[in-house]
Amino acid sequence: MACPVTESGVAELEVIFPGAEQLWYDVKSAEVHHGGGTPSLPVTLETIPLYQRGGTVVCRAVAVGTCTADLQKTPLAVTVALDAQGAANGEVYLDDGHTFSYRDKREFCLRSFHMMAGRLQCRDASEAGSYKCGIAVRSVEVLGLRGQPSAVRVYRAGATEGVSVEYEYNPERRSLTVGELELTVEDDWDIQIC
Repeated sequence: MACPVTESGVAELEVIFPGAEQLWYDVKSAEVHHGGGTPSLPVTLETIPLYQRGGTVVCRAVAVGTCTADLQKTPLAVTVALDAQGAANGEVYLDDGHTFSYRDKREFCLRSFHMMAGRLQCRDASEAGSYKCGIAVRSVEVLGLRGQPSAVRVYRAGATEGVSVEYEYNPERRSLTVGELELTVEDDWDIQIC
């Protein structure tokens, strides 16, 4: 949810957070706001109030480009914003970005992300698509953790044993970041937070 500043000289902005039971995370600071409130929040020329709803998974390109072609192989950062029950869901759609092959040849990739009980899963959301994009998942950040984890493991499709990976936990943000991942968005994988 973006809250644009439409008047010059504004130092504060009243933000309406919908949904009395919803959590809203500031995308930059991970500060949590509860739905149903209308706080006045500080703004500057350098900041745009931008929030991710709890219970969602959002994929963002980790680099910028000047055109769609520049973004075709850009790795993704996955942000998981947990709801009050510790769950989140989301999807990402990818295709070649410049032809009608998504329609004519079913060349697209639709993946779903599901987080429940400390386990993030990446799976096919549609078996109809056949696009092999090769786009890497560079990092995963989980917002709204209730405590510091003892370990994080990555499970690849078909593997019975998980691989322990390094992570960073930030108690002020209540966030966990797993970086330097060697995963692709088109493959099935799980990340277990212990």
